[in-house]
Amino acid sequence: GIAAFVNITGLNCSDNNLSSINIDSNIALTTLNCSINSLTTINVSNNVNLTTLILTDNFLTSLNVSSNTALTKLDCDYNTIATLNTSTNTALTILNCSSNTLTNLNVSNNLALTNLNCARNSLSVLNISNNTALTFLDCSVNNLSALNVSNNLALSTLNCSRNTINSLNVANNTALTRLECGVNSFTALNLSNNTALTYFNCLGLIESSVPTVLNSLNLKNGNNATLITMIANYNPNLLCIEVDNIANSNGYSGWFKDVAASYSIGLADSVTSVAACSSYTWANNNQTYTQSGIYTGTSANCVTEKLNLTITNTNPPTAASNQTFCNGETLANIVVTGTGIIWYDAATSGNILPSTTVIQSGTTYYASQTVSSCESQIRTAITMATGACLGNESFNEAAFSYYPNPTQGKVFFSYSQPIEKISVSNILGQVILENKISSNQAEIDLSGFAGGTYFVKLISDNQVKIVKLVKN
Repeated sequence: GIAAFVNITGLNCSDNNLSSINIDSNIALTTLNCSINSLTTINVSNNVNLTTLILTDNFLTSLNVSSNTALTKLDCDYNTIATLNTSTNTALTILNCSSNTLTNLNVSNNLALTNLNCARNSLSVLNISNNTALTFLDCSVNNLSALNVSNNLALSTLNCSRNTINSLNVANNTALTRLECGVNSFTALNLSNNTALTYFNCLGLIESSVPTVLNSLNLKNGNNATLITMIANYNPNLLCIEVDNIANSNGYSGWFKDVAASYSIGLADSVTSVAACSSYTWANNNQTYTQSGIYTGTSANCVTEKLNLTITNTNPPTAASNQTFCNGETLANIVVTGTGIIWYDAATSGNILPSTTVIQSGTTYYASQTVSSCESQIRTAITMATGACLGNESFNEAAFSYYPNPTQGKVFFSYSQPIEKISVSNILGQVILENKISSNQAEIDLSGFAGGTYFVKLISDNQVKIVKLVKN
């Protein structure tokens, strides 16, 4: 029998329908493969040199490897093992114990572990905080309500699907290339840090009438082009999936989602900035905005575009609402304070009037002003009547002076001819001060009036001079 081969180091007796095997004498064994048999028990306590032990697909209900401290690989998948103690197997790098009846698995001593497959058991807790060398973890189809992988920075493959995990944080796991996590209890998943991902699967429940709860998925990692496979079907609550580029994501042949779901640029995305005058109609949603702000365009509750809108509202120009003119004067002669003045024949819409338009008595003209390319939407109405001339064409400008402007109160005027009359009006056209002078020198005192803009009209020998003053 096999007991005579005391010096053999490797034994493969797989797929032989063995119901028992005695290897007590084969203490030189380093590799043993007894998979796909009918073993209900096996004793490896004498085989202390074993580094690889493969017992997959048998009928084992228990397994004692406490003496096998040299083990680096242990495969015992597809048995009915209820307990497994690996505390002495500190050299283990690969542990495959899936499809058993384990309710507890303590791998805190297995610091060398790189591969752990404990799927399809009844585990409610799995602590892998000490297993910082892990690159592969499959703990799917268990009863885990929590999974902390924050210490497992080397992890490249993670399958934790079909558990009841309430929250999954993989922000630290930047080496992840493959992630399967469908059918759990978390509602949101953020993969924005996982730029190395090439395969992602969060497939929901196909066979159940109870929908999965995932409603937020952020795939916006700046490297979506390398994510070859993305499966997010059967998640009826997942209406928005944040991505790098909506058009590209819709074109990826390996990406799958529910019809009701839409790709989104995400609320954290950079926005498009637009500056507009008075109002702006956004083509995204055909909405017209009159206030500055950040607006989001949505489709099926998904953010598809963001707009950072700056609205500039230009105030209308200021002028006396009632002014007089003499025959032949034009709109250019009307006293109005503003820049880029445009004249209209109506308060809204209407026709633009050239500044050379001859003023008509009893007519109301409407002036807007333009500042930084933005025209005021409100226009200032000025009604004209025959009277004193607006213009100063006949006034001898070289012989006229006044100061100071702006002023705190007093303003002094000087002209080569006697000033017969001086009056002051506010921007509403109301005369607030009027004096008869008959002197080449005149002064007014605005100390008692509020700060603002005022218009001073001086009459001398039927000549009219109008100046604008600013009172501080």
